[in-house]
Amino acid sequence: MNDRIRRVAVVGIVLLAALIVGSTYWQTWAGGDLSARQDNAIQRVAQFKIDRGDFFDGKSVLARNRVLKRNGNTF
Repeated sequence: MNDRIRRVAVVGIVLLAALIVGSTYWQTWAGGDLSARQDNAIQRVAQFKIDRGDFFDGKSVLARNRVLKRNGNTF
């Protein structure tokens, strides 16, 4: 085997191993820390789906949550 081909193959295998080790680390050991971060986009999207309820001023209702339906889609 040519030395240049061998070097390219070794570099490719090292890069592939680094990719496997890195992705395994982020998915297994660092996954809990990533999901608990404040800037997690999935957490922000989940906040918009929370039904907040009605807004009251003493005894009268100021605003209500309602479901808007347009063309079969729920907003």
